[in-house]
Amino acid sequence: MIPGQNRLSLGPMRCYALAAALLLLTTTAALGQERRKPVRLPENVAGIVHGEFITIAEFRDVLVKRYARTEDGKKAVETLAEEELIRREKEIRGIHITDEEINRRIAKLERDVIKATAGTRTLDDVLEEKGSTRKQLAEVARDYLARQRMAAADTGIQGEINQQALGIWLEDLKEKRGVVLEGPGVPAGALARVGDRVITKKDLGAKLLEFLPKSKLESALWDLAISRAVQLKLKAAGILIEKADIDRAMDDLEEEFKADTRFKNTTFTFAQYVEAARGLTIPELRKDPLFLAQVGLARMIRAEITAEDVRKHWSENRDRYGERRTFIHLLIRADDRPSTPFGGKSRSYRKAREIIDAVYARYLRGTPFERLVMDASEDRDKFKRPDRPIRVTRASPLPESWKKAVFSAPIGDVIGPIRSPYGYHLVKLLEVEPAPTFEAVRARVLRDQVRDGRTKALLTIRQDPQIILRY
Repeated sequence: MIPGQNRLSLGPMRCYALAAALLLLTTTAALGQERRKPVRLPENVAGIVHGEFITIAEFRDVLVKRYARTEDGKKAVETLAEEELIRREKEIRGIHITDEEINRRIAKLERDVIKATAGTRTLDDVLEEKGSTRKQLAEVARDYLARQRMAAADTGIQGEINQQALGIWLEDLKEKRGVVLEGPGVPAGALARVGDRVITKKDLGAKLLEFLPKSKLESALWDLAISRAVQLKLKAAGILIEKADIDRAMDDLEEEFKADTRFKNTTFTFAQYVEAARGLTIPELRKDPLFLAQVGLARMIRAEITAEDVRKHWSENRDRYGERRTFIHLLIRADDRPSTPFGGKSRSYRKAREIIDAVYARYLRGTPFERLVMDASEDRDKFKRPDRPIRVTRASPLPESWKKAVFSAPIGDVIGPIRSPYGYHLVKLLEVEPAPTFEAVRARVLRDQVRDGRTKALLTIRQDPQIILRY
């Protein structure tokens, strides 16, 4: 565990539902990442890459860059401000929580865990699973009991104060003591102010280490380790990243944005896309070490790809670079299983066919297909809306029933119902782009080859035994 990490510190007001937090917290690895066993490293070291240290300070800086503008970052800043406020308030009021009070609180939690798990688990089991200790739990309990005591004195409420009332009391206290989370009252370069005390980016970096779930810490640390590994490869190869390399990478990223049908017919800009995807502005991204490592890796891979390689890749993947069709669709879900895992009855294909036939009848009576998609489609993907169509080639991973229909329909036609493993679909074809020549797609083929090569290289780095991380 990183020094100072408290797996029970969960953000504003949430850390105090102690029993619930202990039972419900999860710390799964990021999707698609192989879990490695935690290792012991020096206190100030987050990882080692080919003998070079990644320091905790470096790791904190990366976390601040990645999360400062996100909801996680804002909640962490709010937590820091609350903790500082409570610390000061305890001093002003002379609040002291005894060890006996803490022990009684922990004993109650132990009983709650045993009751909630029907005796199959203990508090120590849960703490071990979450990477916490009784000492850390005691500190959380001490803070919780102090808040309870101060809130009771201010509100006159008898007995344990519930979370809603505790939250209202805390908001009133923030206003009274001058807690400012953003705006004119916060000095330049600071993130928040509590009286005369400011919350800095350094404070945020330390808090994010304990505030973020393990999966996000794992992901960020791996990105940092991969960046360091690539930098070492570039140094060994004598490659320096030039402005032209960065410009090319930005152009490639912008081409990906333009080709993404999720943003077609929207006002979403490339700058917004970069900030949403990377958490950085375009100027910040151009200087970001993690991005520059990707740029350098792409340059190394591109240098190994010949003109013959590009043409061969195009020739062997004609469907991928051939005709493209754009459509929108409407889904009525169905399932052959007799019931869902949650005990509810699933919808049969017979019933789904009745529903979609009725929807199609509405279309034949003159209801615009786009309106029917908005009203009736059960597709869970928020991006598959009438104004965000789907673009596919014959190489796209579609069910054969779909592919046959989509690549035989005239533009503007609504076809279906088409059966798939998900249910029944109606599809409206919007656009057909004929297969381009090799010269027209040469740049896209090369980008795809570089992207594929980069993916393989990153997977190789992830298996490198000379990369040792805390996770």
